[in-house]
Amino acid sequence: MPYSSYILKRGFLKGQQGLMLATFNSEGSCYRYVNLMYLQDKFQK
Repeated sequence: MPYSSYILKRGFLKGQQGLMLATFNSEGSCYRYVNLMYLQDKFQK
């Protein structure tokens, strides 16, 4: 989802820094969902 940070929040106006920020934000979201799936699987067993 880097597009939402990059396009909707106008990260493209900041150039390379905006792109990096959008990428890091999307990685953080991905890690949260992966961790949530791991915890759900752990508690189901």
